[in-house]
Amino acid sequence: MRNRIYYYTSLLIVGIVAFSSQLKAQEYGIAFYNVENLFDIKDDPKTDDNEYTPTSDKKWTKERYDDKIAKLSLVIAKLNDEYAPDIIGLCEVENKTVLERITKNSLLEYKLYKYTHFDSPDRRGIDVALMYKSTRFKPYLSKVHKVTVEKEATRDILQVSGVLSSSDTLHILVTHFPSRYGGKQKTMSKRKVVAAKLRNVIDDILAKSPGANIVVMGDFNDEPFDLNIWETLNARPHSFDLSPSQLFNPMGVLSHEGKGSYRYRDEWNMLDQIMLSRSLADQSAKLHYKVNSVGVYDEDFLKQKDDPKYADYPFRTYVGTKYLGGYSDHFPVYLKLTVKK
Repeated sequence: MRNRIYYYTSLLIVGIVAFSSQLKAQEYGIAFYNVENLFDIKDDPKTDDNEYTPTSDKKWTKERYDDKIAKLSLVIAKLNDEYAPDIIGLCEVENKTVLERITKNSLLEYKLYKYTHFDSPDRRGIDVALMYKSTRFKPYLSKVHKVTVEKEATRDILQVSGVLSSSDTLHILVTHFPSRYGGKQKTMSKRKVVAAKLRNVIDDILAKSPGANIVVMGDFNDEPFDLNIWETLNARPHSFDLSPSQLFNPMGVLSHEGKGSYRYRDEWNMLDQIMLSRSLADQSAKLHYKVNSVGVYDEDFLKQKDDPKYADYPFRTYVGTKYLGGYSDHFPVYLKLTVKK
């Protein structure tokens, strides 16, 4: 009798898991994460990465590097309802070595992640990258779009085009706009140059394939209602009455509610955003945005607790040269795409 109960219970569990997997197969978890200065410990003579070596003032040792890899891998594993995202854009990664370490981490290795990365001309050597589950997304095009700001090359715009397991084509653009260092207003013109280049890339894709499914993600160092997002990128926080060239930016609603992915001087900023082309905002389309699926992953373990002055700030790795041992100074952001049944 006991064996029979065990047998039928096992069948029920298998059935539930299979049913859950089938439901999950109808959705794609999309995320973006600024991982805050993810450097290996070796000095690259071609870049200004000296502060992230064992002998630097930061004392960036193998132990600290390993710990950060483990922490970031844990965060990624917990995203997308703990299934890990099907596609995740990253910024502030130094090279392929750090991406290899993350994808091979024990928490993520069985997800069969692959990645796309190109070394950019950034002075410090920090780049953008894309990780994706190889069983869920198969790229057929990977390239970068170079950007020059005030006669100086900045981080590239990464484009990865591929086919989802649902047979839908998806074009993904990953970016990291110039920082606000020196003041938000004074540096806005630098970000406008990158925004204009990004807008041109989007327009080129739409010109070749009207109605293309495009996901734009990154750390924009501007917020949803700033001119570079609202005007130059032509992104709106609503999914209705969009023109063919306009983007849907669901992060706008979160920003309006006072939420953010980054905190500065006690104010939340929605710097990390995921935007979608009009085709993905259309609820009648086969592949489309899942309503109310957008969010900031700000679980308690990602927040600073030791210092009351910075309570609930993102728990970062360093403040200056002081090692805190946290995750990142940004929270990840995410949304879901769903397939019409």
